[in-house]
Amino acid sequence: MNPFIFWSLFIVLLSGCEPKKSILPSGKKVIVNVIASQSGAQKAYGYQGLQGLKAAQSLYPLLPNGDEIIIKIHDDASHCEKSKAFIRAMDENVSALITFFNSDMQLCTTHVIEKLKLPTLSAIATHNEFTTKSQYLTRLSMSNSIEAEISASYIRDEMLLSRVGIVYSEESLFSRSLAEMFQENFSSIGGDVIAMMRIESLENSQEDLQRLLDTFDLDLIYFTTDAIQSYRFLQAFNKLDTDIKLFASDGLLSDMQKHYPKEMHILDGILLVEHYSNDMYKNGHALAFIEYFNNADLTINSFAGLGYEAYQFLYVALSMCPDYSRECINTKLRNSEPMEGLVSVMQSKDGNMQRPVYINEVKNSQMLRKVKVY
Repeated sequence: MNPFIFWSLFIVLLSGCEPKKSILPSGKKVIVNVIASQSGAQKAYGYQGLQGLKAAQSLYPLLPNGDEIIIKIHDDASHCEKSKAFIRAMDENVSALITFFNSDMQLCTTHVIEKLKLPTLSAIATHNEFTTKSQYLTRLSMSNSIEAEISASYIRDEMLLSRVGIVYSEESLFSRSLAEMFQENFSSIGGDVIAMMRIESLENSQEDLQRLLDTFDLDLIYFTTDAIQSYRFLQAFNKLDTDIKLFASDGLLSDMQKHYPKEMHILDGILLVEHYSNDMYKNGHALAFIEYFNNADLTINSFAGLGYEAYQFLYVALSMCPDYSRECINTKLRNSEPMEGLVSVMQSKDGNMQRPVYINEVKNSQMLRKVKVY
């Protein structure tokens, strides 16, 4: 088939419309494993990511040839050793793996994925290194380096702020890496990083935090910590008499929705980089995604969006590999053709995704667009 015609058919197939009625079941099955925590620190990633994946699967359960995609879900309870055990136990009938990990968990499992040559799509993790440490890992999300560059440029060039403090977690590889990349980017464009503050050492009382911040005279605090790590800091910060602005890393709002759903007000006014925005243009995929979530009375969030796109992206790779061999699937995942996701066109190169992202401001648990970055 002519490649142009082939991809034209895929654009129609994956346009966000109702599943094609003409696709008849072949009786054959393709097995895809998913690791998604349902408890512990990673539960927001796993629980919400699965909601998005199931939404996409309900729309497209069959490949164009009629073969059925069977999703087998494993709950690692937020433990890396359990994740590695699940991966090692996967038999040769498993064609691919989707993970809903943060960066630290993904890095923990990288070696075993590489050893088993298992094509893996990492739906949420953003750390730069795992796509180079394993030739069988593809990142669906933006990378730390992209996030750091976009954040630094917006704060310095658009907000015109120069005195910044960074809050990070010494215990998290992701948090340290992103903080260091932001510091490097911000300093290179004339900004001053006045203080690097470990979240583990920050006092949680309003008075102590006020005294600390008064000594630095900051314009903004950039923080790379997740919801559990940030919660007490944000509670105390919201009680301060200060004009300091807050800028957070991706996933914070979705993480808060799962861990602290009754405390979402403490995020009001925070800026953050994200893969989506509540007021973004809605293409066919986004409309189908929203309709599914509204009908199921589910909360729309970024982790669910990445889950939806993970299924989309793997669907296309499987469709291009008639024998479902791991080598073919891995090739199509790591260096893909352009395809339309929930936002617009995305494409992978050497396992790294090229996709637009947003800088949003949080208001009433909604992410409202400040700017879209291509």
